[in-house]
Amino acid sequence: IPVFVKAGSILPMVPDFYSTDDYPSALEIHYYPKKYGESKASLYEDDGETFSAIEDEAYQYIEFAASNAEKLLHFIVESDSGEYQGKSEKRELAIVIHQCIKKPKQVILNGHLLKLKKRKSGDYIWDKENKRLTIKLDWENQDLDLRILK
Repeated sequence: IPVFVKAGSILPMVPDFYSTDDYPSALEIHYYPKKYGESKASLYEDDGETFSAIEDEAYQYIEFAASNAEKLLHFIVESDSGEYQGKSEKRELAIVIHQCIKKPKQVILNGHLLKLKKRKSGDYIWDKENKRLTIKLDWENQDLDLRILK
């Protein structure tokens, strides 16, 4: 079944689960860039049980922003440090950039130059066939600043 996604969309996704008791800690952020311009999205998470989570400030709010220009794609993740029972302090995070036609010249995360993954070592994967760039990391709810030089 084809899935149509509007250019500029940022889609936070988690693996399949059947109950809030089984809510996975892994998180994938899929970004479908538009030719030029900015995009924003947000994700709200709580324990799935507390009726007054907002009033009690027992939740986490994560914001995503992307800006695509001719030679630079800038992607930001900002997380308030909200606390709730069962919150994962460390989780697997994958940022997936779709329609990445050319291999990036540089990928920089929080000021550190990342390396293309070859065999078992490296920091990111560029899938030429599917035109996708994937950065996987262990995330501890810190803010992320990702810059992809085209």
